[in-house]
Amino acid sequence: MREFFPAVYGNRENRAALAASLLRNALPHALIFAGEEGSGKHLLAGEVAAALLCEEAANTTRPLPCGVCRNCRKAAEGLSPDITYLTPEEGKSRITVDQIRAMRSDMYLAANDGDRKVYIIGEADAMNTAAQNALLISLEEPPDGVYIFLLCESPEVLLPTVRSRCQLLRMQLFEPDALSAYLIENEPRAQRLAEESEEKYRILLEASHGRIGEAKRLLSTSALGVAMRERELCDAVLNAIGGRSYAALLTAFSAFPAERRESLAEMLTLLSDGVRDLILIKRDADVPLTYFYDREKAAGLSEGIGMRRLFNLEDAIDTALGDLERNANTTLLLQHLCNTVRKFY
Repeated sequence: MREFFPAVYGNRENRAALAASLLRNALPHALIFAGEEGSGKHLLAGEVAAALLCEEAANTTRPLPCGVCRNCRKAAEGLSPDITYLTPEEGKSRITVDQIRAMRSDMYLAANDGDRKVYIIGEADAMNTAAQNALLISLEEPPDGVYIFLLCESPEVLLPTVRSRCQLLRMQLFEPDALSAYLIENEPRAQRLAEESEEKYRILLEASHGRIGEAKRLLSTSALGVAMRERELCDAVLNAIGGRSYAALLTAFSAFPAERRESLAEMLTLLSDGVRDLILIKRDADVPLTYFYDREKAAGLSEGIGMRRLFNLEDAIDTALGDLERNANTTLLLQHLCNTVRKFY
């Protein structure tokens, strides 16, 4: 059987759907690849672009993309003149309407190495409203042979008019066992970590949230150390709630990084993931989990915390995150969150 997108690991359903579309010559002209950082959306979009330009596409004995023809080699090296990547200009955080207009003008020029051109907007959720509106014209009636791929973490931030003109692909996360199998086979650093410290390796898998790219990032010593500390503090909060210990809860929250707003937001988001896992596992013992790697640990902890308390806790954390976005005083915010959670005991 022919292999499609051989550089991509996992995402079987997405790969199968894209392969079927390519075989029918019916790939949508506009696709949204949605997933968190490290989920593989850039890799998959690049592989689809290479497949569209592959000179061996008709050769069913070769994978698609083949990886060895001239066009595939250019795509892999980032040198294909028919694959254009669009990101915010240096020093800017948004993709501007001028960038989109320039892209639209380029679409009508003939392809260099074939009859197809691909435009990959690497941070589509960084387009301002004017840029998104300017893109609508191309999404509705693109020139023949032109494909537009929008990559983003949250497709919900795109205008409804943009979303409705694209086919959405959500990147599929890996279960811990599948992620571990990949890392042990492909990442010598992961192999060494697993041999040196089972606990650190478990935290690596937990903190990766099913994303290979994130796991690779965390394999650097400093990044993994930060992740370990964050999870220790979140575990301490959850254990304090399960054990109904206000003193332990106060100690855990007092160690949260109140002086660093961005880090605090990441911590509260992580804590929210943990609470959501405890809610989900109460409903379905086999449901995929985001925060917990140890399913038995999650189940045991959830048994000691009533569903109403978990829902109240989730609401309290969401409120704290909203207050943080509104520039609330971080020290007072944590004190208020701690006191609010105490009422759930």
